[in-house]
Amino acid sequence: MLFAPRIAEWALNFGPPEYFVLMVFGLSSVASLSGGSLVKGLMAMTLGLMVSTMGTDVTGVARFTFGIPEMLDGIEFLIVTIGLFAVSEVLLNTNELRGGEVRSVIKHRLFISFREIRDCLGAISRGTVIGFIVGVMPGAGAGIASFLSYSVESQVSKNPERFGHGEIRGVAAPESANNAASAGAMVPMLTLGIPGSGTTAILLLALTALNVHPGPMMFSQHPEVVWGLIAALYVGNVMLLILNLPMVGLFVRLLYVPMRLMLPVIMVICVVGVYNANQQTLDLIFLCGFGVLGYYMRKHRYPVAPVILGLVLGTRMEEALRQSMIMSQGNLLALLDRPIVVVFLVLTVVFLCVPVILKRLRFRGRKVELETED
Repeated sequence: MLFAPRIAEWALNFGPPEYFVLMVFGLSSVASLSGGSLVKGLMAMTLGLMVSTMGTDVTGVARFTFGIPEMLDGIEFLIVTIGLFAVSEVLLNTNELRGGEVRSVIKHRLFISFREIRDCLGAISRGTVIGFIVGVMPGAGAGIASFLSYSVESQVSKNPERFGHGEIRGVAAPESANNAASAGAMVPMLTLGIPGSGTTAILLLALTALNVHPGPMMFSQHPEVVWGLIAALYVGNVMLLILNLPMVGLFVRLLYVPMRLMLPVIMVICVVGVYNANQQTLDLIFLCGFGVLGYYMRKHRYPVAPVILGLVLGTRMEEALRQSMIMSQGNLLALLDRPIVVVFLVLTVVFLCVPVILKRLRFRGRKVELETED
């Protein structure tokens, strides 16, 4: 609420070239920070961009439709999302059941004491600040915020040896960062039209479908949407607190439902939801295809988030690139005369180099440790 209007005023200086490099920066940061392998992150991002090109482009040319009329509108975002996340999760859990892995519910008291809340206030405050800052960065995500907050909390704690053995601050700090990052990711989505996470990517698509285009002009053209959304976050958090505290016992009971009964129900909901959207059998084929693809990616540690963001931003990136080429009369080097373009290109290179540098530093650290032990 405090930072978004200021960033929106700054973003008014953006033109098509700035938006294009900003989207490139956002995708590269997601690809580089969402997993342990930069190559796998870039491959996932490229896959999302490839899927976004399927269908009819802005000039009316059909691309990658394979002569199928139903594909002229491209592949629905809903199909890709449910397939990669929900169906792949069903397949992963089914594989675990076949392997004999049985998950048990850990019995513990449901509520924490006021003393524990008091002891966690510092961890909650630090996690909130870290989470919001990381969330505002396009593509960083709540996962990075949680790990960073946990690392910071373990370093500032007087008893770091307790972390990993039930230390409640080790839960309070990353969870606070996770929640703050989810709200922080709304800032680039509302002000720049760049989703900061997979959730805001879905929200961006929903707003676009309602002919509301997130960006700096949204604050002047649709102020009721912006401030209504911010007000809904306040009300929603209060309602969640009111609902979750008395109903936590009921929610925990859901964990007792056998997985062999839960998974078919989830699969039926996925199939019915996708089919009701367009009532096309081809959508179900794509759903199964992306479900198998998501299973393979998660099984082999390919990040899924870059696929979603690539799919969401692909069309907008192409449009911004076309407009930039028209402005420069086909000369891409002329775009380097714009300072904001240069800044985001430098940031893109930095973010792509960070995983490589960290990997080499870890390798050198392990090498030094081994030499010391010898």
